[in-house]
Amino acid sequence: MRSVFIVILILSSSTSWAASFNCGKKLSPIEKLICGNAELSQLDNTLSVAYKRALVEMSINGQDALIIDEK
Repeated sequence: MRSVFIVILILSSSTSWAASFNCGKKLSPIEKLICGNAELSQLDNTLSVAYKRALVEMSINGQDALIIDEK
């Protein structure tokens, strides 16, 4: 079941030029930079997939710690 979830996350997040967030919304200067650069956009997407995968692999307590660390 866990591997199916990971595959769904990867497939839903992987496009050739798509940041991990909606580039059509009002953006901060950093988000504009990411959306305007194919390489940065792909790197952002890759990082998002890795982060989601890490959350899936962690226990509930580990997820909370990762989320708190990120802030």
